[in-house]
Amino acid sequence: MKYVVAIAAALALFAAVQLAVKGPNPAAESMAVEVRPVALKLSQLIALAGLPEFRQYAAVIAAANSTVAQELRKLAALVKDLDKEMSLLSKAVALKDRESAQLHYTGVKADLEQIRKILVSLGIWDLAKDYYTAAYLRAEALMKSLEEKETVEEKVPAKLLLYAPSVVYAGDKATVAVEVDPPRGSLYIYLDGGLVAEAKIGRNYTFKIPVNVYKPSVELLAVYVPQDPKYDAAENKTTIQVVYINPELKLQCPREVTWGNTLIITGSTTSNAKTATLRIGWLTAVATQSNGSLVWKINTTALTPAVYSAMASLPPQGIYAPATATCTVNITAPAPPVKTPWLLIAGVPVQITDYYTYTPSPLEPTGPRTISIYIPPHYPYAGIRVEFTALVLNPLQIGAAAALALASAAPLLKKRQDAATQPLDTPTLYTYAELAAIYLRQAAARLGITLKPGTTIRELLSAVREVDEEAYKKLAKVGRRLEEVLYAGEQPTPQDYEELR
Repeated sequence: MKYVVAIAAALALFAAVQLAVKGPNPAAESMAVEVRPVALKLSQLIALAGLPEFRQYAAVIAAANSTVAQELRKLAALVKDLDKEMSLLSKAVALKDRESAQLHYTGVKADLEQIRKILVSLGIWDLAKDYYTAAYLRAEALMKSLEEKETVEEKVPAKLLLYAPSVVYAGDKATVAVEVDPPRGSLYIYLDGGLVAEAKIGRNYTFKIPVNVYKPSVELLAVYVPQDPKYDAAENKTTIQVVYINPELKLQCPREVTWGNTLIITGSTTSNAKTATLRIGWLTAVATQSNGSLVWKINTTALTPAVYSAMASLPPQGIYAPATATCTVNITAPAPPVKTPWLLIAGVPVQITDYYTYTPSPLEPTGPRTISIYIPPHYPYAGIRVEFTALVLNPLQIGAAAALALASAAPLLKKRQDAATQPLDTPTLYTYAELAAIYLRQAAARLGITLKPGTTIRELLSAVREVDEEAYKKLAKVGRRLEEVLYAGEQPTPQDYEELR
């Protein structure tokens, strides 16, 4: 079970990460892999899928990465189907029903292949490959025994006696013994659906099985395949009651904490687990237990102001089962002091807060506009959305007279603003930009060029060039300087003003 919790912790940390791991070739490795004690019990995964803690955890995963949540649910469904197909295969082999056995054997192989792909995509193949290999080997052994049954007219059933304790404490080892007849063969031991031992035996065999399962009972299954082809394989199983303690885990969150301050969450537990993991938002913190007390300290600047559900989890420890607990905390922050301007110049930045500057587009047309902007969080302030109405002035799209008229009408617009806004001081108009725009338009008018509303600098200069090349050379210099002042942020010099005389 501790591996299941380890997987859950890894997935919470790396929900969005898909590891590119190549799975094995079962046909090539099936007989070469040394099967170790199971790392991940598929039946435990089934049980885990029905727990309230898993549903809470699945909701957390879905919020961060819906693909991972879907894969987990698909994996649990496949495991259930594999268990069913394996059971039907075993019955078909026992009844020597080759057609039915082949059908369920195909189902087992299909389920195993899909399970392998999901384990690889979730990056937990290394933790679960022993279990996968065990299921694969069992299916192969059953089909092999069926083939042997067909080649021998009459087979004598092998004998398999299984001795196991009726009760065991979680976290302890159960001493299990078998006696077989005929001697010499392969023994496979499964605990709660997972292969936990495999050995070549004579007549007797004794071994110890760690019982790291936290449920009322587990099934112990022994499968014996004699070397002598005259004998059928034998199975025997028993149920072991598991004694364990569901520890208490309590969590205390402050109702509210100001963003930027340290969030302190405390907890208490009756488990003897050394550490506990806390997840809040995308952060994970680990606390060391001290006489049943737990303390986590969270830097709230790594989060955004919001209401969070914090979840603490304890790993299994000996007789103590894993446990989870949740609490809610509101991370708050004040809104920043905002000053909304009543007049904007296209392409010219304006300060909205001490740390945020808004720049209207250089192509923004002249006229009143409703501006909606999002100001991101900046310690110690929260992020907010601000909407205000302002007069946008684009010197390239209006003549001097129109600019002055709009500027004169701006105070009337200012009075209609929301009384809650705090207007900035009236910004200084770019006198050089106004004069240069007037200069260019008057020069074009003297050449008989009619300009439309919204004519840009480049369009004006192109029209002048078609009429008078010499005039164009002089005006082009003014036009380039006007663009540098408007869009590159350069300051006009006395020489620039002289050019306009």
